[in-house]
Amino acid sequence: MKRHYNYIIAGAGAGGLSLAYRLSESSFSGLRILILDGDPKNKNDRTWSWWEKGEGLYDSILENKFQGIQFHSASHSRLMAADPYAYKMIRSQPFYDLCKKAVADCDHIDYVSSHATHIEEAEDLVHVRAGDEAYTTDYLLKSFPTEEMDYSDSLYVSQHFGGWYIKTDNPQFDPDVATFMDFRIHQKDDTRFFYVLPISAHEALVEIAIFSNDILKPENYDVLIKDYISEYLFWEEYQITEREYGVIPMTNYPFWKHNTQRVYNLGTYGGAVKPSSGYAFSRILRHADRIAKAISEDKPLASTYKSYQSKYLLYDETLLDVLLLQKKSGADIFSNLFQHNGAPDIFSFLDGDTTLKEEIKIFSRMPKLPFLKGFFRQLG
Repeated sequence: MKRHYNYIIAGAGAGGLSLAYRLSESSFSGLRILILDGDPKNKNDRTWSWWEKGEGLYDSILENKFQGIQFHSASHSRLMAADPYAYKMIRSQPFYDLCKKAVADCDHIDYVSSHATHIEEAEDLVHVRAGDEAYTTDYLLKSFPTEEMDYSDSLYVSQHFGGWYIKTDNPQFDPDVATFMDFRIHQKDDTRFFYVLPISAHEALVEIAIFSNDILKPENYDVLIKDYISEYLFWEEYQITEREYGVIPMTNYPFWKHNTQRVYNLGTYGGAVKPSSGYAFSRILRHADRIAKAISEDKPLASTYKSYQSKYLLYDETLLDVLLLQKKSGADIFSNLFQHNGAPDIFSFLDGDTTLKEEIKIFSRMPKLPFLKGFFRQLG
């Protein structure tokens, strides 16, 4: 007989594990939950950063948190206070370990090291196969696509990145200040910037992010990073301790349309990546909170996706329109944004926590004609 669970979480990345971490709380002990993932999750494979007010669920495993935000462009540089936010940095391995330990310490969640390979939805349950085992569940929450996604009718650009973890003999960094965006580098007809996230006075992540659909090879990112260090950080001697590379989609594609009555998508394929900036981690955490709340209150899981379809999606679409359809300079747009607004105002806007008056103030300081054109085109 197939083992039955109230919920199966297929995929133990940021989306799946952040939800499992919430559902490991004793208030959900009446449920039977299964996590399926064949990846051992035993190494750092990515870095996440986000801004947050006050203490957070993952403060105990932060690599660092920053109270100062540095912005650079060809026209100006600005150091801003993040308060009342802190800009936080976390590595994947401590996150995986923390969440998996919470799951292991509770009796109502099982963890099976196997990928879900077959999913079949029936009227009243979902059949899931993983390896040689078969399961049924009332609801499946997964973080990978099971059908083709056609982006041709959507605004779409890849944010791809490459980074080095650096260690220096001499103190080179201010651990309280993150370089949030540095647009001083040659833009090469797309949008690209560096960010520098110190861990200590001697260690930092130096990474380039590029908005384009021409994905580079690792060695090409390495050349760009080496040149940036030489030209803007002025070091001659340093040690590369780790490298990371990746790609995330920035798009207004309606991922939630792939949800069904009993199968729901998490993380990138649930729409958690912010279309205009690529930030995802805080949105993933918020979505996990919404799902946990919906489960505890016996409300439809579909309701947890409504925030991805709010007026802020239109704002994201407007910026993507300006960048992709009107071919305006991303460096100029972000330079304008940071020249006229403080970091807390920008963070609040990107989080969707602003009033209409505050939003009008931000947009009024942007290039009016391109943004009005993009706004009404996407509205229509």
